[in-house]
Amino acid sequence: MRKTLALALVLVFVTSILHAQATARVGAWNIEWLGVPGSRSGSGKNVKQKASDIADYIIDSNVDILGLEEVSLNGPNNTNVTIAEV
Repeated sequence: MRKTLALALVLVFVTSILHAQATARVGAWNIEWLGVPGSRSGSGKNVKQKASDIADYIIDSNVDILGLEEVSLNGPNNTNVTIAEV
């Protein structure tokens, strides 16, 4: 049910963007274990990602829709603490 509702909301959002402008810019970001810094690899291992850095990246990406991958649910009610700060 949640997936269906989420998909429906995304479709409504995308449709409204397409009606407002001729094109929509879509992006994807593999954020690598957001919320679980110990699971990250390489130089990012054990480095906590900052909400302000993520917000800056989202703004600078200049996309209409941005999908985030590898976001861990580490907060109350199946949320991510860092995304909630953004």
